[in-house]
Amino acid sequence: MGALRLAVGPWPLAATVLTGLALSACGFLQAPEYQPTPGATEAAFRGDTTPVPGSAEGAPCLPDVPGALAAVERHGRAFGFHLAGSEPVGGYRRHWQGIQRPAFGETSHFFVSRSGSGTAVLVIRLGSHGDIGGRLGTDSIATTPPEEDRVVARIPFDSGFGHAGGLSLVGAILAVPMDGGKRSKVVFFDVSDPEAPRRFGELNHSDAGAPSSPGQASAVGMIRLADGHYLLVLGVHSSKLLEFHRSRTTSLQDPALAFERLGIVQGLDVGGFQNLTLLSQCDGAVFLVGTHNTGVPPPSRGRDHLHWYRLTPGPGGMPRLKEGGELWLHCDYCSFGAGAGLFVTRDRKVLVYATEFWNRKEGDWVVVEEFGAAPLPAPADSP
Repeated sequence: MGALRLAVGPWPLAATVLTGLALSACGFLQAPEYQPTPGATEAAFRGDTTPVPGSAEGAPCLPDVPGALAAVERHGRAFGFHLAGSEPVGGYRRHWQGIQRPAFGETSHFFVSRSGSGTAVLVIRLGSHGDIGGRLGTDSIATTPPEEDRVVARIPFDSGFGHAGGLSLVGAILAVPMDGGKRSKVVFFDVSDPEAPRRFGELNHSDAGAPSSPGQASAVGMIRLADGHYLLVLGVHSSKLLEFHRSRTTSLQDPALAFERLGIVQGLDVGGFQNLTLLSQCDGAVFLVGTHNTGVPPPSRGRDHLHWYRLTPGPGGMPRLKEGGELWLHCDYCSFGAGAGLFVTRDRKVLVYATEFWNRKEGDWVVVEEFGAAPLPAPADSP
């Protein structure tokens, strides 16, 4: 059965449900293999629904996660930023890796990860936009962006690491996966002041055993649970394999911070994810969203799409991935095989951001595309 497309129309939730059923029938989840960690703590996997819009504690919950994802427009709006002296990228192993936008404070900042440099993450400020809390893109990127839209800070790699993968941002906590040689880790930063990130802890992944790899941390997604602990999903081997971890403390900045590995999922018939996001629905349900480009090898154009799953209690103490859905998008400049990330607006809509694979424009600037929620249809009696 061929690839299914999700028709986004006046009834996105109904379309999502039908698509999820069709995907299951097509073998979208082709008997994934679950390998729970013996003795892992049982978890209910209920998300924290208490953060309010604009909070530094985390993104607000969404009343209907599949419906919000299905409402995202197929075509994006572009904007750009100047590298301001930062090294550009170019090459199969030197490309943009992830992008995140904070939902608190001045929401015109972005964090963009990369590989093949001494810098792991660039901090961007779109100074020409100000704090609007919503959409930033325009219909055209024919000219260079304003000079005030630029890199304003940099997060360096830890010594011996040279690849930063897909990022996660929970409130003012930025999680950055790093790997290098035979080691990997997830490093945590306090970005309450986005232009002065403060490193405070890490999850050391260098002890991972087969079928995982101690030298790989491709992408990370993270969310706070209703009980105050944090659930972290770590992608390995381009996220063809997903590891789930749960914090042992209720504060990531606790000096005793440690994580318990809940288990591993592999065998999802998707081809791997470049970026991972965990979203909370307002009834407490937690959804995993992955971004993927079908092009092999990158950066061939391929097709760009989202996949999502609902987490439910599974074998041992780890989650089971259920109720899959997908949405195909059209990039004019970007690639979901490079940096991509989701953002929840103050009115609880989803925006999707994606960078170009590497620098295609002449000069020292980078193109980003923003996919926003489709406008609501006008009432029948509107002029």
